[in-house]
Amino acid sequence: MLNNNKQFSDMLNDLADFYNKKLSTLQLQMYFKVLSIYPLKAVQVAIEAHLSDSERGRFMPLPADLIGHLEKLRFDGRPSAEEAWSVAVQSIDERVTVVWTQETQDAWWGAASELMAIGDKFNASRGFIGKYNDLVSVNRLQGKTVVWSVAQGYDKDLREQAIREAHKAKKISTEHAKILLPYHKVDDGALAALENKAALMIENKATTANKDLSRVDELKTTAQVHQARMAELRRSISIDKQHDKQRSPRECLAIFEQAEAVKVFSSVEDKKHWLTVAGGGGDMRELQQRILAKRGAA
Repeated sequence: MLNNNKQFSDMLNDLADFYNKKLSTLQLQMYFKVLSIYPLKAVQVAIEAHLSDSERGRFMPLPADLIGHLEKLRFDGRPSAEEAWSVAVQSIDERVTVVWTQETQDAWWGAASELMAIGDKFNASRGFIGKYNDLVSVNRLQGKTVVWSVAQGYDKDLREQAIREAHKAKKISTEHAKILLPYHKVDDGALAALENKAALMIENKATTANKDLSRVDELKTTAQVHQARMAELRRSISIDKQHDKQRSPRECLAIFEQAEAVKVFSSVEDKKHWLTVAGGGGDMRELQQRILAKRGAA
């Protein structure tokens, strides 16, 4: 929002001079009143857009002319500050894949993430929104187009869903989506099927060894390929199970935030204790049980 009437007046007077016009104090006040909901840099962008307009640009812009350009700026593909915040806070959960703009990413890491880490969501959101709006205004002023990026979480199913939705919304290209997909979670059944297939192939190799040496070599090579794939699957399953047992500080802080939302903590000391545990990636099972109990009693 405009917070400096003098800067705005100087800018409008310079614009009026360009058109050989003179604005009265009352006219300046009316311009300021109508446009005061917009950042000063955004109004500057709107003035430049008006000057470049082949038709309306020949005349001194009315407030409505500038508002028209300002409204167009809102549809350049960038989310509002509130929408960007709702996306950014999802990055707390390391399972979740986040698709966000460069301004969202920069505002999160530059003004919000550390405050969220200590549980100060109110100031984190205020800092984020202020930083985000500044970054968007500057990038629009410089004519930069929106840039989307993908911060991948470790949950393969959530990752696929987020990437497919981003591709459908034309936030990422088909080529980018193909690089990131598919990454499906593999279950123990798939591993067992491959193990059986490899065992049968090895057995078949032994029975045909005396009949056709070239066929034996072929089967041996195929079996080796399947065994390599089995090893890869074992690693994948091991990683998935490890995530089930161990939680990162980011996940723990998400649990802490859930507990705070349902008012689990009995005292300030209790809250500080669990914040310390969460920040260190400690055991959160007791707190999860208290959350479930609280929700069950509600």
